[in-house]
Amino acid sequence: MIDSVLLIAFGGPATREEVRPFLDNVTRGRRIPRERIEEVAHHYEQMPGGRSPLRELTERQAAALGAALAHAGRPLPVYAGMRQWHPYLAETLAAMATGGSDHPLFIEAVTDRAAAALAEVAPDRRAWTPLVFTAHSVPVPMAEASPYVAELSAAAERVAGRLRHTRWSLAYQSRSGSPREPWLEPDIGEVIRSFASDGERDVVVVPVGFVCDHVEVLYDLDVEARAAAEACGVRLHRAQAVNDHPKFIGLLADLVRRA
Repeated sequence: MIDSVLLIAFGGPATREEVRPFLDNVTRGRRIPRERIEEVAHHYEQMPGGRSPLRELTERQAAALGAALAHAGRPLPVYAGMRQWHPYLAETLAAMATGGSDHPLFIEAVTDRAAAALAEVAPDRRAWTPLVFTAHSVPVPMAEASPYVAELSAAAERVAGRLRHTRWSLAYQSRSGSPREPWLEPDIGEVIRSFASDGERDVVVVPVGFVCDHVEVLYDLDVEARAAAEACGVRLHRAQAVNDHPKFIGLLADLVRRA
């Protein structure tokens, strides 16, 4: 059963500073005169930005293919890996292994919810408003024995990327158990107070670790976190969980079809 797609390209320098390290990597072990390497480096210098567009174009191809597959009713994550430069195939394969829970329809559903919450922020403050993704805190030893944090971070990064929102972080809620036992941090309340001390006026909270607005989410975010925000003069904008979002339902239907 196919569960993802990998596009492979040769690789190329994404910045002017990467040109010579890239060429040294490609020619390592081969008897190529330095002047020939410098000649090729000069070719790159003639390009816009002094770099290769290969990585960017391959990633755009991957994004477009992913969208086409989703439109055709066969949503699959699509990755890009390079033979001779970052992201190397080994790096991409590692990301694919840890990112198995990032179903594209889930990412799209969370993105829609987050976008609606961001739209509540005044336009002149929206681009720099902190976007905080939350999930249920668990004991640190439990987290260290699982891909929990890595998968949450990967999902949050993909949502923020789709929103083109660079200012985002991950926080935790719903902590329980003995106070002497270490649990994942930071707590959402602490994060809100920290932003308030920095002079922030808005915080957008996205419960990416939950698929339903049950009482735990409603109380921890809409009651406790909102009270913490109001106490320090911050307006909290809370995205809904995916709930019955059509794309989340489409995800469930896709999983059933695959099974």
